[in-house]
Amino acid sequence: MRFEDLTQPKASGVVTEDLPFYHLAFQGDDNIDKVVKYFTRVVRFSGQESRSDIEEVQVLTTIPSGNDPNENEPYHSGLLGWLDGIPEGGIITPANAAELWWWIYPYVNIRQNDENIIEVDGNPFTHIVSPEQASSKEAYRVQIPPEIIDKITRSGAFGIRMKMRNVMGDEPESRYKYSKPYSLFSELGAGKLPQPVVTQGPDEDEVFEIDLDYEATLDFSVKVYPVRFPKPFPSPRHTCQLYAEITPDGGVTEVLTLGATPDKNQGGESIFLERNFFNDKVGPGKVRFFYKVISGSGKEVGESYSNLIYVIGQQKMMPKPLIKPLTGGLIPHDKDVEFGFPTYQPFAAKNLATAIFRTKGNNNGAYVVSSKQLAATQQNKRIFTSKSLKVLEGKGDLEALYEVDQGNLKPPRTSEIEAARIGEGEAELPALYIDLVKPNYTNFNLDSAELTGYGLIAKILWSGTVPKDEVQISIEGSSPKFSYKYSFEIDASTAGLKLADLEIPIPEDVVLGNVNKIVSARYAVVTKGALPITRHSEVLIFSVGEPVELKTLKLLQATQASIDPTVVLNGGELQATLSKALKGDEFTFNLEGAYGIAQFTKVVAVGSGSTLIKEQVPIDVFAKGLRPGGNNFLLKGWLKRGPFRYDFEPVPLYLKPIQLPALYVGGFKGGSELPLYQMTSVNVIVPAWLFALAGQFFWLNVIYTSNTGVLITEQLAIAREIKASEVGKDISINWPLTSVSKIKDGSVIKLSGSLSYPGIPLLQTATPFGDRTYTVAQLPQTLSFPVLQNAHATQIVTIEPTPFEFNLNFALTVPGMLATDVVVMTVTTQSGVSTQLSAAGNVSGKLLFNFTPHKIIHNCVGGWMQARYALTRNGKVTQSNVLTVYVGAIAFVRNPVAIVNNQSPQTTLDLNRIVGDTKYSMSKWLMAKTGQTVWVEFAVSGRTIPILAGYAIPPVVEANGIAGFGFPRSALTAAPKNTWGYLNIYLAYDGSPNRGRAVLLSQTPYVVSDSFVPSDIKLVNGLSTWVKGSGAADSFLTATGLYMNTTYYGRGESYAGAILIGYFDLTPGHTYYITTSVLNTTAGAPYNQFDPVLSIYVNNVLVHGALTLPKQVWSSLSARFAVPSTGPVPIVIYNNTASGIGNDFFIHAIQVLRVT
Repeated sequence: MRFEDLTQPKASGVVTEDLPFYHLAFQGDDNIDKVVKYFTRVVRFSGQESRSDIEEVQVLTTIPSGNDPNENEPYHSGLLGWLDGIPEGGIITPANAAELWWWIYPYVNIRQNDENIIEVDGNPFTHIVSPEQASSKEAYRVQIPPEIIDKITRSGAFGIRMKMRNVMGDEPESRYKYSKPYSLFSELGAGKLPQPVVTQGPDEDEVFEIDLDYEATLDFSVKVYPVRFPKPFPSPRHTCQLYAEITPDGGVTEVLTLGATPDKNQGGESIFLERNFFNDKVGPGKVRFFYKVISGSGKEVGESYSNLIYVIGQQKMMPKPLIKPLTGGLIPHDKDVEFGFPTYQPFAAKNLATAIFRTKGNNNGAYVVSSKQLAATQQNKRIFTSKSLKVLEGKGDLEALYEVDQGNLKPPRTSEIEAARIGEGEAELPALYIDLVKPNYTNFNLDSAELTGYGLIAKILWSGTVPKDEVQISIEGSSPKFSYKYSFEIDASTAGLKLADLEIPIPEDVVLGNVNKIVSARYAVVTKGALPITRHSEVLIFSVGEPVELKTLKLLQATQASIDPTVVLNGGELQATLSKALKGDEFTFNLEGAYGIAQFTKVVAVGSGSTLIKEQVPIDVFAKGLRPGGNNFLLKGWLKRGPFRYDFEPVPLYLKPIQLPALYVGGFKGGSELPLYQMTSVNVIVPAWLFALAGQFFWLNVIYTSNTGVLITEQLAIAREIKASEVGKDISINWPLTSVSKIKDGSVIKLSGSLSYPGIPLLQTATPFGDRTYTVAQLPQTLSFPVLQNAHATQIVTIEPTPFEFNLNFALTVPGMLATDVVVMTVTTQSGVSTQLSAAGNVSGKLLFNFTPHKIIHNCVGGWMQARYALTRNGKVTQSNVLTVYVGAIAFVRNPVAIVNNQSPQTTLDLNRIVGDTKYSMSKWLMAKTGQTVWVEFAVSGRTIPILAGYAIPPVVEANGIAGFGFPRSALTAAPKNTWGYLNIYLAYDGSPNRGRAVLLSQTPYVVSDSFVPSDIKLVNGLSTWVKGSGAADSFLTATGLYMNTTYYGRGESYAGAILIGYFDLTPGHTYYITTSVLNTTAGAPYNQFDPVLSIYVNNVLVHGALTLPKQVWSSLSARFAVPSTGPVPIVIYNNTASGIGNDFFIHAIQVLRVT
């Protein structure tokens, strides 16, 4: 047989009997692990040769996923998988279940054609590893078939797990073969009853997985949740019936009807499982529980969703059978065999018990010899004759076991297996002994320097020969030219123990022709007879030449078997020193972490004569190996020379854990208080860390107490992948203000997180970052002062009033404001009047209070106002600083001018033209407001005459100004004629009754005069402004007055007519008064003289009727009158008597006055 190297034989043998097939054996190579070619050839005695076709076989020396690096965990920690885009504990909904992908991290010993068996909620599907996936170090993903997704429980918890199997059917040899279940929750449907919950113990702890190694004998119950009914309850009561769908690993699925319990209408009932249920009924596998609610009439009321429970660990199987004889795993030739049944449970005499011998590997190609009988009794025994077992001879390893069929249509229970083999084995004899062949590590070597020139001596150290046996010796070198064959027959001198003393020479040239080559030495002993027996020796394989000496193997950066991560930031260097290498040698470095993720294997072609071999280990190997508790690495190295492999002693190395930096909030790397009120955004900083690589994952959590006192863990990052652009940099993760605002003021928040150095989105691979805590301050002790909109944003500000008359808004900014906050803004004027507005908080942190409608600034002209606000949160009130606003005065020239009598300033107020009291007015002034107080005064000749005092203006004045307010005539009459008078109006903008707070709003000058000139004269010295009329032609002035002398008798004219005429400037509306003193001096009887008859006319209107004056008596003519028009008006004293006889009188005085 030629295997791998098709130019050289790998195994051979001499045929001594005619059989359907023959066994050839050769020493395996631990480092093949690949697909190799082989063929067999038969050379007959005649020299004819026949060859088989060249075929391929995959040789495996390792198992998929290797040994579990941490067997203390109830899962294979070397198998890592996760769901794309949905973290552990996530929810599967119709929206995200349309397409699901499962990621698998390359496990130890991954190969193409491996079976990845992935179970989704207990429903398996298989993925075959492609060549690309097997050769890559990157995770690969597998789509979960839609038909598997359709089988996921519609509502409730479920999990995903996986295991690996190679093409030979090999699975991990670890106790646990499945990965850690990836927990999820389904919300794919609705309408059924809630899934049942499996619990353990009196505290009813919920169970998701059963480990038979530790939990098989515990007590378990299943809690079901029927719908509660309002009274009256159903009668008879409903029944809750529990079912279990059982699928043993590699077995057939069946549904068991388990216990039932009445529905007591409590919303939850417990159904206890049988003791050892999971061990006896399930074994390693899975069981899906569900329940139905059955009415008293037997009708199904409802069915629940199911709950899948994984069962792991080793089932307590029936003990293996007792086989006699059996020594060292070998059953001798031609011996009957006793098959003994041990005591096993459960036992029933009626059960069918089958005793079985079969070739290893229970598949369709196995050879099986069996015996079927009823169990009958415990410890029963059966006999298998040597003849019945003949078919199994030469078939290699066998399995002895028994199966018990309980007759319940369930798969038979299978016992543990006893391994056996019939015969003495393929290599029954010890290897040939050659004196100069010495151990060289795990191999053998012949140092050609020790040759003496006289050949080699070989011996056979076996004492079982008998005379006539034939001994055949074969030395197989690198070619037929340097090979040697020798045979001899045993006689009495060499038989038995004597053979060991026989020196068998081997030509030295055979050895010298194989220097630096590999030589195989073997022999066979043929015992002749009717049925010849050939016994083969073990094959002695050795190298020829200088022996290999392995010196040192190390990681250059390791110190005392420990690796400080900081010294391998740029990778590491492996070094091996050994004796001189030969051409064609290969050296393999292998560095592997405990979890199978950090792996490095490099095969180096060694130059001839080299004694030092170096190789660089990339940084990612160390990065992937970083774990919070450190990682135990094993450094291996071996030299491959031909078929021999020389292994260094493995070097254990401990990769120390690395301290990740502490997380912090941006801008607050130091300190322990977090003033959230100063922050418009909150970013958690993940500081740059050592060994950062793209493809790593990190988690980030914030733990805080909410305003309601609830402890909350907020996940800011879940398995967040590191991008290439982020490597070596701080990473900023925004913490939404909507969450920050919920934190209780004064409480402590904690930042925590972890990083998966291996680049796997599973927390079990993660190293924690340094924690950081802060005490939260949502608000400062005092809030910042408000700001007057459109004014300078300073705490003291001066403004002109008019721009703010219709736009008085105060703004505030409080970072971190909550919608539940209550903010009250208070504006207080100089007079002490306060106005408040309140508003609910705004998450933007900004509020604007419009005080325009309240016309506060109208009361502050020339004064000041102050604004502050108070924020109430959770009963706590926080005050702001005070904003002071100084409001400037309005320039006097901008004020309106008051007027009296509708006359323009600086005109004359003529008392004669003003009838009675007059009025004054002033248009609306700037910043007028109801409630402002007004004082009006008239200042003249050093006097101040109050017109209006402390008048609080009503809305009509605010709207229209002062319109037609009364101005007393007395104020004008108090002024000397032709002097200046001033109408002064004072205004207290703040409405104060205090005159001292008022400012001069308007000042209007007038000349105060009176165009009416009264007449109050005595007609002694002159007539003043009066003139004589036609009736006073003969009059003259006397000491008594104007004397009308009509003594001139002979005058021919009439004396009737106007005596005196005076012109006066009069105004309608006034009442005037005229009076005159008259003395009639006309002689009385006996003279019959005529008396004067006087009357008074004003503007040709009679105001005093004709009065005949009494004689010698002073009389008065008086009249009040008014005029219809303005201007000079004649006043006439008229004598109605025309005669000159008598008609004599004095006019002593005339008075014309304005009486109203």
